[in-house]
Amino acid sequence: MAGPSGMTRTAPNVAVPLHALFEAVSDGVLVTDATGKRTYSNQAMQALLGLDPATEAGSQAPEWLPAAHRDRYHEVITRTARSEPGDEIVVLEWGVIDATGAERPVIARLFPVRGSNGGDSAAVLWLIQPLEAVRPDRPAEWAAALERIAHELQSLGFGTGVSAAPTTHDYEGADRLTRRERDVVVCLLEGERVVSIAERLDLSPHTVRNHLKSIFRKLEVHSQAELVRHVRG
Repeated sequence: MAGPSGMTRTAPNVAVPLHALFEAVSDGVLVTDATGKRTYSNQAMQALLGLDPATEAGSQAPEWLPAAHRDRYHEVITRTARSEPGDEIVVLEWGVIDATGAERPVIARLFPVRGSNGGDSAAVLWLIQPLEAVRPDRPAEWAAALERIAHELQSLGFGTGVSAAPTTHDYEGADRLTRRERDVVVCLLEGERVVSIAERLDLSPHTVRNHLKSIFRKLEVHSQAELVRHVRG
């Protein structure tokens, strides 16, 4: 793989199908181990930063994160690595600093990669997308990409925290929700937040919050995280 210097670097311990998939993704891909050491990045990630983050020594927080986010770097990796199988993907609205010193807002989605024996994760996979590139249809593309990645990882003997979003009738209590409330649930499962759900469904954020309150009441849950766990069963 060609880095910014033009030198070819291969990704150790990354099987060809998975490596090829990462290189075909237009969004940044970064792999860290459970200590925070960066072990792999795809060309899109290198292009975003203007450097190869996987060449940095050690597991200290990277310089290409703004200071406020560096303080949380290991906290987020540790929390993701220790999450239970099936937990929701961690979604961060962070920023990165490129080689010119400019800060770019990004959406980062993290999920753990576990060995076949389960337990804490052996690695954390980051999928990073510049915020200006986010489109209303992107969450569905993300979900499809994650399912493809999860399939490749499972074929290599790894487990992941990724599970396919159920259809609108595949969870207990779905029949008690209105069509629009089920739409909100699907958006939430795809990693969207209130503002982006509102844009996608052509609603106001206030209306989305009202739908969420109604969903909580009907399904007898008390938070978005609890709702996700309920729907994923």
